[in-house]
Amino acid sequence: MSVLFAMLLLLSLGCSKGEQAQVSGETEAEPQADQTEAKAEGTKVLAKVGDFEITSDYVDKVIESLPETFRTQYLLPGGKQRLVEYLVDMEALYQEAKKEGLDSDPAVAFKVEFATKQLVSAELLDRELKAVSEPSDSEIEDYYNQNKEMFKRPEQAKVRHILVKSEEEAKKIKSQLEGGADFAELAKEKSQDVSRVRGGELGWLDKGRTVPEFDQVIFSIPLHKPEIVKTQFGFHVVEVMDRKEEGYRDLSEVRDKISNILSNSKSQQRYQDLVQSLRTKYNAQIFDEAFGEQQ
Repeated sequence: MSVLFAMLLLLSLGCSKGEQAQVSGETEAEPQADQTEAKAEGTKVLAKVGDFEITSDYVDKVIESLPETFRTQYLLPGGKQRLVEYLVDMEALYQEAKKEGLDSDPAVAFKVEFATKQLVSAELLDRELKAVSEPSDSEIEDYYNQNKEMFKRPEQAKVRHILVKSEEEAKKIKSQLEGGADFAELAKEKSQDVSRVRGGELGWLDKGRTVPEFDQVIFSIPLHKPEIVKTQFGFHVVEVMDRKEEGYRDLSEVRDKISNILSNSKSQQRYQDLVQSLRTKYNAQIFDEAFGEQQ
């Protein structure tokens, strides 16, 4: 297990301690007086383990060093408090490990050296990849035009529905709609599907992407003519508002997808160019014959 992974795991586990766990029994907003001693550089001491002081500046640097997915949880109310809890535990474990001489253990020294190489290498790579330019509009358009077959779409139907439990209720709603009732209002009032907040609208549905009974109906009934269909979810009063023949998705629909494809491609190319140039620069060699039959 790498040092970074272990740290992230422990940080995640530290969150499960709950809000009742507090350093010295104080909240983040109300630290004890002896923990707020100002440091020369203007930071505050939030905790101590032996002679080691955990300052607000130290905690901020720890947060900044974390991946964004982990960082955000410590920027929320009470987040720093939980982080300090973890840092206190880690420091206590570290001091005990040093007391037992683990920092001088050759196996530990190797792990530290290897973890350092991983972290420093990852930092260099991260900086290099951040310099990769975002795909331009013309690059996105060119990719779309050159790879249009990737963006074929089947026949589509623009659908709205009202989902109820019984066929009797569905027939009653269908009758109301045929008598001129407002579909959206009935959906908001009667439907048991989350789409009720949108007046029952499901948007554009690709042929073959819904349950068979529903799919068959929405691609066969006339437009603007409510129909009832039974599925595993209940009884649907369905109205097809529009249809599109098989064709190609608009560029606006797939722009983000293409941008991601191009960004990943550029990053991969930058990585390959970088490591190849560094292998040459540092005369890297792999001796295939040394592996013998293990290859």
